[in-house]
Order: sequence, then C-alpha cells, then structure tokens
Amino acid sequence: MYKVRFLRFPLILLFLYLASSSVFAEPMQTRSIMFILDASGSMNDRMSGTSRMKVALEQMEAFIKTLPAETEMGLVAYGNRIPGCDSARLYSPLKKFGSRDIMAKMPLFFPAGSTPIARTLELVGKHLLTGHPSTEIILISDGIESCDGDPIKEIQKIKRVNPNVKMHVLGLDVLKNEERELQFLASESSGKYFPVKNQKSMEEALTSIWTGKKIEPSYDSNIPDFPEPNQNKIEKQKINPVDPLKDTINSEIPYIRISNIEKVKNQSGAEEFLIWYEYEGNLEASEHTALLLFHPKSGSKATEIPQLRVKQATSIFHTIAVDHNLRSGKGYVRIQVADGQNISVSAELWESNSIPKSVAISDEKFLSDAKSTETFDAIYR
Repeated sequence: MYKVRFLRFPLILLFLYLASSSVFAEPMQTRSIMFILDASGSMNDRMSGTSRMKVALEQMEAFIKTLPAETEMGLVAYGNRIPGCDSARLYSPLKKFGSRDIMAKMPLFFPAGSTPIARTLELVGKHLLTGHPSTEIILISDGIESCDGDPIKEIQKIKRVNPNVKMHVLGLDVLKNEERELQFLASESSGKYFPVKNQKSMEEALTSIWTGKKIEPSYDSNIPDFPEPNQNKIEKQKINPVDPLKDTINSEIPYIRISNIEKVKNQSGAEEFLIWYEYEGNLEASEHTALLLFHPKSGSKATEIPQLRVKQATSIFHTIAVDHNLRSGKGYVRIQVADGQNISVSAELWESNSIPKSVAISDEKFLSDAKSTETFDAIYR
C-alpha cells in the first residue's frame, strides 16, 4: 500500500508536464485567405504599361509563393467570359495547401463580363466560409458593383454570422468616386482599402495585409476616412461614400466612353463583337440608360442638336439600350453583324430619373479595330 501511494506524486507531475507540452496543446491556427478576383471586361484596360489583369495575376502569384505552404486559401472570381450578373464561380475551395490549386487555375482567366460584387459576396457568405470563421477576404477589383446589387448589405450579413471575418479591398486604377465606395466596403468589414496604381503598390498592399506592415497611403486625400469598427454603427450608416465634396466638381462628368471592342466566337462558331463601355452620370441623378448606336461607314455623318443628340437617324442601323440604377458603372453589349469592317459604334448616356434626356456622348469607334480573343490570350497568358 505504501508503494502505491508513493508513485502517485511523480505520475501527477508527469501528467502536468505532458498537459503543458505540445502533446495536449491546441493546434496552431493557420491563417485563412479567400481571394475574390475581378475578371470583368474592364480588367483588359491598361495600367502601368500592361493590363490590369496581368498585374493582378502576376502579383497574386508572387504573393502566394511567399506564404507558408500550409496556409488555407481559396479563389472565387466573377466575369471570366461568363455573361450576365451570375458569373461568380468557385475556382478553388478554401483549404490547406491551396496555393498549388489556385496557381494552376490562374492561366484560365480571361477578362470579360460584368462586376457582380454583391452576388459574389452572397456566394462566399452562404457556402464557402462554413468552418472558417476568421477568414480574411481579399477583393481585387478595378471598379464597383455593376449589377445593381448591394455589396455593403452582403458583407454585413457575413459579419453577423462570422464577426471575425475581414475583407480587404485592392482597387486597381479605380476612379476617385468609386474609391469612396470601395473604401467604405472595406471599412464595413473591419478591413483596409489599398489603392493600386502599379505592380509595386499591389505588392506592398498584399505584403501589408499579411505582415501588418503599414504603408504610406497613396489614395487621394479627398477620400473621407471612415469610422473605426468599434464606433457607433448608427453614425457610420449615415456616411454616404459617394457624396462628392462640395468644393470639387469634375468637369468631365457626366461622360460615357467605349473602353474596349472584342471579337469572339460564340458556341456555334459565329463571330460576335463585345462592346465594353463605362459611364458616370450627374451627381444628383442615379438612373441612367446606356444607348449603343451602330452606324454604317457609308452613311451620312451624324450631327448633334442641342449639344448631344444625334440628328440624322438615317446613319444609325441598330441600337441597344442598357438600363442602370447607379450613378456610375460599366457593362457590355453583344452584337453579330455580317460585315464588321463597315460598322462603327458610339454611345450615349441618358438620364432617366424623370424626363429622359441625353447628357453625354462618346467618341466613335470602328468594329474593324476589335481585337480577337486569340490576341488577348497572347497578352494575358
């Protein structure tokens, strides 16, 4: 009996030692990152001597290679040749050692489509964050919502279910008024907004997200600072991220421009033209219609009456109208024509809040200048 009692004390010491060691310790939590990549048509546009898409993919790959191999990561993207506003797709699920899968998918991205940020966040919140309550979302985009969704509402839903989720936003060569909205979106999710103007600033932004290292803000000082997440929520909701400063009026607003023309083949093998446009309307107006006008080269040259509206309708053989419920946005239209060599296109911006009126007109561009899918593939791959 004496010997049994004698052994108890060293056994207790051994148990306490093991309990404090890594045998019983909780496993170390790895960081979790969900990338959301903008693969919309405007990512074709040039930035710092190359395309926005190429900058995004190259810097993503370089960043991923610096992370520990076991880091949990996943990839969602929208656009990528899928038309309409339901283009968000999961390309790599959120998992450990996810870097190889993500980098294997990168060569498949081709910038074409809309910018459905809200629906993408809805997809992420409903289906992809289960079991990952502390994920950091990194949204890489060159613009704001173009599908009339509400990204703020969707990120608020995610935060209610997963309070520890953060979303950082990297804005690639974003218009000043759109920066306000993207900064507000990041603030609502306890994340940060990083303006990206070149390869170096994107590298610095991604490094700052991972290491916490501060970088000097390069965004315009006119973009307002939003309250910290622990401040009164009611006060934060009163902030309107798109309200312009009273002393600043951009003389180039309103405007509409054709940003790109692309020649592609549809499923049946027929050639089609995708005409991408972007616009920004007057400060007080929110409902707009983008009107695409197609002209035969042989037609008489169109003239304008009071300032904007095309007078000689005989020079227009086809029109396409797209309604927007936002003051600024972008989109594309698709058209098949027998002879693209002899067709030009221009765009008009109409306010449609009350009495419809034309407020801006774009320069004319020719379908013959369209670049084929193969040409773009050579640029991005």
